[in-house]
Amino acid sequence: MSDTARETLADVSVVITFRAADEHRVLALGAVLKHYAQWPMLEVILVEQAAEPERIGHPLPHNVQHHFVFNPGAFNKSWGMNVGARMSTRAVLLCADADTLLAPDAIEQSARLCRRRFSAVRPCDRWVDLDATESAVLATGMHAPNWQRTDARNTRREHEVLNFCAGVFLVRREAFNALGGFDERFQGWGGEDDAMALKLRRSGHALGRVADSTVLHLWHPHEQATTFQQTHYANNVAMLNALAALDDTAFRFLCEVQRQLLGNPRKYTLASIPVKMPAAVATG
Repeated sequence: MSDTARETLADVSVVITFRAADEHRVLALGAVLKHYAQWPMLEVILVEQAAEPERIGHPLPHNVQHHFVFNPGAFNKSWGMNVGARMSTRAVLLCADADTLLAPDAIEQSARLCRRRFSAVRPCDRWVDLDATESAVLATGMHAPNWQRTDARNTRREHEVLNFCAGVFLVRREAFNALGGFDERFQGWGGEDDAMALKLRRSGHALGRVADSTVLHLWHPHEQATTFQQTHYANNVAMLNALAALDDTAFRFLCEVQRQLLGNPRKYTLASIPVKMPAAVATG
């Protein structure tokens, strides 16, 4: 790797949020962290959100900062990503899902474009869903990923179209902060990536793409009960539609409000503190 490439990557924070929902997700996370550990100049921020910390595989690569934040409710990717962004120190944020691997040349190329020309960059134009066997093999680290897969596409799974921010994207810190980061009103699966892509486009930021580059999506259970049928999905869709319908004044106001609330790491802390009511109130 050239000195110029090293300098470019030294300006990048990889931000990942995670919950150990099952062993397959833990294995996928391990593969992702090992992948980014190949470039020690990267700063990797891992935000784990749950009711209590889970075993996610130790030791972590030395360039990974593991932060646990208390969240006993629905997984909130937006909040976790915003917390990670607040804890990071670099000028470019590589926002990545905990189950995606980005081709090595695309990381440096996207970061360079983000630093010099664009506010945000989509670092791929090919998406490959790996099966359980392929994912398990990659998680062992015994085989290198195949970045030249011919079965790539621009959608994943039935009815799910990939937007600009789906899976992985890069964004300048100042642009991310100006928009108030991810919209933390989205809970559970669905809508938060679409909302972020919409915010970037509505704000008029210059957006770029890297051609001829692949993202590999590691397998894990993807059941309807946790995706399109999850409890908060209908509300997520309604919020996304409402965001798209905002006029310019309302959109700017929303970004201002979300800048003030961006990634409070103590968002759910009070939920873990027992509250004693005064005796007269408690007894009625």
